[in-house]
Amino acid sequence: MRCGASHTVDWVQRMEGVLFAGIDYRHVILTVPEQLRSDLQASPRLLGEMIKAAVKTVKQVMSRAAGCELGIGVIAVIQTAGRASNYNPHLHLMVTGGGIDEQGKWREVKAISYDYLHREWQRQLFAMMEEQARSTEMAALLEALRKEYERGLVAYWEPRAVKAGKGLARYLIKYVASPPIAVSRIVAYDGQEVEYFRSSVLSAGRCAYVG
Repeated sequence: MRCGASHTVDWVQRMEGVLFAGIDYRHVILTVPEQLRSDLQASPRLLGEMIKAAVKTVKQVMSRAAGCELGIGVIAVIQTAGRASNYNPHLHLMVTGGGIDEQGKWREVKAISYDYLHREWQRQLFAMMEEQARSTEMAALLEALRKEYERGLVAYWEPRAVKAGKGLARYLIKYVASPPIAVSRIVAYDGQEVEYFRSSVLSAGRCAYVG
């Protein structure tokens, strides 16, 4: 536990060193369709490519909102586990509340188009998957998903600003340091299987997770 606490403190201090003082940040969440998760799990390297697609997405969305191309700051954190402890990769981004235009001036971005965010994330993610996979099976799957998700993929842009500093770094650490299963939920572990409570609501039903 002490090692974990020390790692958390070190991580917070490193984040404080790269944050821009006096700049507001926005929390952005980008999700992945269930049909693509097995491909990401089979090729973990794609998670790095997914981050690149996410950065392109928020840069494009903010530039469109500002009416000019912006240089922005992004801190990206990948969570690979969902609330049900299943493999559910998604991204948490902390994005500067504005950016630098081509003239070197700071442009604040107070509002973005949510519809455009959903569509642009889908476009960037699918383009990355298609380029990386280069198979007729993936091309067919993505075409089907475009029809199923015709309004784009689920994404969230927190309108409330988060100030840079310790508050922001500690806000982020819960997505970095928190395990997919809280220690308090573990009932038994034999080296191969973990038995744990799903939730307080379902406390009567325990399940085994094979790692």
